[in-house]
Amino acid sequence: MKEKYFLITALFCLTIGAYGQYNKDFRLNFGLQWNLPERYFNNDLSKFNGQNSGVGLHLYPKWFYNQNLSLGLNVEYAMVQEQATTDNIGVFHIFSFSPTANYSFTQSKVRPYIGLGIGLYTVSLADKKLSAGIRPLIGISLFERFDLSFEYSKIFGDLEINPDVSKGFGNYYVSLKGSYSIKFSMTKK
Repeated sequence: MKEKYFLITALFCLTIGAYGQYNKDFRLNFGLQWNLPERYFNNDLSKFNGQNSGVGLHLYPKWFYNQNLSLGLNVEYAMVQEQATTDNIGVFHIFSFSPTANYSFTQSKVRPYIGLGIGLYTVSLADKKLSAGIRPLIGISLFERFDLSFEYSKIFGDLEINPDVSKGFGNYYVSLKGSYSIKFSMTKK
């Protein structure tokens, strides 16, 4: 498993290095997020209440290939809790590391964008320690300072969670993220 982690990191660094020769714009995004587990969306499970959600933090450095395309590395901690049919509330601590590409549709002050991240996830209550996952997203960037995004994180494979702890995590969660962006530009205009 360590070999896969190293290979993904090495390929990502080589890609960023190749693209970085064309454009030296770099941004560091960081912020907070609100997470909802599968229970909120699945009709077969009891519905959402105030105990079926969570919060998180993310750090997302990104480099701009051009005005529309950015490549970055999303590092995220997400806490997701879900209450099953009993009073037991399972709290999942999820750490992820996902190289991500974003495409902005405009070059104005308000820039809608889409993106896709593919990476590695670890979930605290799962027997499987490291899993691959995917993270499609849509968002909007305001004045190159604030980003608001809606993201779907899907973890592949069976996490092997004890059914006494959780009866409906479902290997995915949805996040609403707010980010502040610091821009570092080395491109001569």
